[in-house]
Amino acid sequence: MKSGANAEAIEKSSRHTDTSPFACVEDTAHVSLIPLLFAPFDQSELEKALDSANSGMALLDATGLQADTLLYAEERFFSLYERSVETARGALLFLLCPPLVPQESILSNTPRQTSASRELLLSQLRAALRASAKGHIALVLPFVHTVQEIELARRSIEQAMRELTARKLWFDETVMLGVLLETPAALALSHGLIEAADFVMIDTDPLSRPSSNAAPVSKRFDELCLKNAQTVLDFAEMGIGNAHLLGRFVALGGSPTFRPHLFPHFLAMGASNLIVPVHALEQVKGTLRGHT
Repeated sequence: MKSGANAEAIEKSSRHTDTSPFACVEDTAHVSLIPLLFAPFDQSELEKALDSANSGMALLDATGLQADTLLYAEERFFSLYERSVETARGALLFLLCPPLVPQESILSNTPRQTSASRELLLSQLRAALRASAKGHIALVLPFVHTVQEIELARRSIEQAMRELTARKLWFDETVMLGVLLETPAALALSHGLIEAADFVMIDTDPLSRPSSNAAPVSKRFDELCLKNAQTVLDFAEMGIGNAHLLGRFVALGGSPTFRPHLFPHFLAMGASNLIVPVHALEQVKGTLRGHT
């Protein structure tokens, strides 16, 4: 699944000339910004974000989209993805998938895939694959903690491909599957998880508040960022280092990434691909200029 046009940007960004696990980002001109958009969004917003970031990449989170029934879920996702790849004009769109199991079952320590969650995942996978016939996409699987989950996701992708083939619909067979690592447990096991995936993204927000529901934009969250700074750095270092060792593309996101007391450390780790919400793009670009 790693060959093909969709892999070019990912593989180019995962190459490092440094023989150590970390390739320090000494020139912020080499940092790529990946705008993050939450559906529903206007296509002009995506176009503006791609132009502003100028990285040829964007991350789309459509997991919050609601359909009246699962019967219409695929068409609603496809409508968004089709318009987005047309707007992207060749840029690579990372599409965040729904989790394999409902989040509430993960939080209750009884993770299991329900028939509804499986059908929702397949609906979104079919929609994404259909859109891949018209542009460059890559799939991102969230809430991953085991290699078995990645294997299950790949089987789901293969099932979606078989179903589209039966419907005589075109899709790109080379679509890549990445993982979004969000917890200390996942990052502690990140070598195996990253090895089983095609690329990795790391969300630093949960690392700052492992036992708190503080919102990323709040005084309490700021306090947690300061208190848990070393924890965030340690676990991010694990993920970034393992990605570099395995030659995988890695992108870092979350509010702590751009905190003044943490940002230089992430650059020193070689975090050259940063995921940025669209509303913060100009602010982050200013921060980068300040470190040039």
